[in-house]
Amino acid sequence: MLFRSPQGNEIQGDLATNTGVPTNLAKTWTFTLKSGSKFQDGSAVTCADVKYAVSRVFAQDTITDGPAYPITMLAIDSTKYTGPYGTQTAAGTASLNAGIWCGTPANQKAKKEFPAGDTITFNLVRSVADFNYSTTLLTYSPVQKSKDSGEGYDRAPQATGPYKITHYPEDIEAPDYFELSRNSAYSAASDGSRNAYPDKIILKTNQDPNVLDNAFIGDTSSSSLYLGALQVANRGRVWSSAGTPVNDSFNGRVYNAYDPYVSYVAFNLKQFNCLPLRKAMLYALDRKALLALAGGPGLAGDYGDGVVKPSMGADYAPTKFDSSFGDFSGATTGSATVTTDPKTKKTTTTIDPGTGSFKAAYSWFQTAKADKSAECKAAVAKATSASGLVYERSRETSSARLAVAVWKSSLGKIGINFTPRYNATGYYPRVLSTSWDADFGGAGWGPDWANASTVLPELFGKDGGFNVNKTWYDKKYSSFASLLKSANGTTDRATQSSFWIKMNQFAMDQAWVIPTFFTKTQRIWGSNIGGNYQWAPYRSEEHTSELQSRV
Repeated sequence: MLFRSPQGNEIQGDLATNTGVPTNLAKTWTFTLKSGSKFQDGSAVTCADVKYAVSRVFAQDTITDGPAYPITMLAIDSTKYTGPYGTQTAAGTASLNAGIWCGTPANQKAKKEFPAGDTITFNLVRSVADFNYSTTLLTYSPVQKSKDSGEGYDRAPQATGPYKITHYPEDIEAPDYFELSRNSAYSAASDGSRNAYPDKIILKTNQDPNVLDNAFIGDTSSSSLYLGALQVANRGRVWSSAGTPVNDSFNGRVYNAYDPYVSYVAFNLKQFNCLPLRKAMLYALDRKALLALAGGPGLAGDYGDGVVKPSMGADYAPTKFDSSFGDFSGATTGSATVTTDPKTKKTTTTIDPGTGSFKAAYSWFQTAKADKSAECKAAVAKATSASGLVYERSRETSSARLAVAVWKSSLGKIGINFTPRYNATGYYPRVLSTSWDADFGGAGWGPDWANASTVLPELFGKDGGFNVNKTWYDKKYSSFASLLKSANGTTDRATQSSFWIKMNQFAMDQAWVIPTFFTKTQRIWGSNIGGNYQWAPYRSEEHTSELQSRV
């Protein structure tokens, strides 16, 4: 209902006339919808359409992938209300109505709801001073119940803005295109926030990356934008190792800067619940080689030390690792040599710690092998088998194969094996599913606004929308949940920041992830495109798939 202004992190009304009115210590928020807003079929946008849209998030078996803030914030019991699909119970409907109301708070007390009205009220389970920021996400975009097709709705969403989809790819995984044309039902008078310049916008999908790279580098696609990123092998044709354009022909049509994202590898705790083995892998990975492969610090970014980026200000603090961690770039030249005395048959292990953290990795691996728990016995047996652990990845590209080679070299030095499993389609729905059976897989995440409340709860909370790790399978999850409850229970921003720092440290102490980079992003566009602005606080989800080739 709101949107982020191009000036930075400020928000302003979009479908709503204002940025929301909080009452009841920010546990209740009321918004007024603009008049004249219509769907592409000419139907007026009403409170009921917004309420229905938010209700869809609770259908977690149907609507998957992406932020799920309504589930954790709204006063709706997700065990009673499970979305608008299937049979509805009286208790579920009552719970939904307790969390979202068409009308003012006063109307709710009088039990007078006005679905066709222009006022909507959200009741929260706790005080959330920045709740209105969550309404900038598509979760709060109106959906007509009569047009909803569940998971398939994104193939034909009803537009309320200046453009509508007039062609959707027949096969989303094959080379094809989206076509956006003007929405005749749209009225600029009901908007006041955006402009519509071209008559049509064509978004080509699944194009040959080599063809795309050459077209944009040679500027033969002079009236196009490249929504993806150049392949690692071709970045040197545009940018120097320091990250600056190699010649003047690229001035004004390339971009290279830090983005909001952190790339990392997530362990599947349902499948892989052996802490010392996870730490061995964390300390063994040669991130220096991965960084070089991704283009070096001038193009790839800096080493990550958690899931909260330094750009988050007071919400970030450097992670404290084991004193034996060594060079934070990871193991680079370490080795272990085992010799056996022919007479006594006793073995001696000589460790060359190298310039990285090989010694720590080797030590944690021995700890894992000595651990008598069923979880560690199973994990170590799998890691030392011929096929080893399973590393889930998306598309198999040349960059991906090179990254996998670094992983194999790094982990192989201490005796850990794995097999990459490439899946070109539906990567995130697969790894977010409770049936995911790989041991670890790559991921990336950035804050939805300038608060780590959009990072740690989403990645590691049981109700988070992007919990690849399935953290609730960790025996120590209750301690994290306690910190999360405290963080959510305060409206004091400084106090909240202290909890985010503790939670980020907790996640790393449990080695839930292996952080790789605090990333940079490069963009290129044609010379006929003017006024192109790359908005750092919040950018395309395309970046998360690109992270797969880097980690």
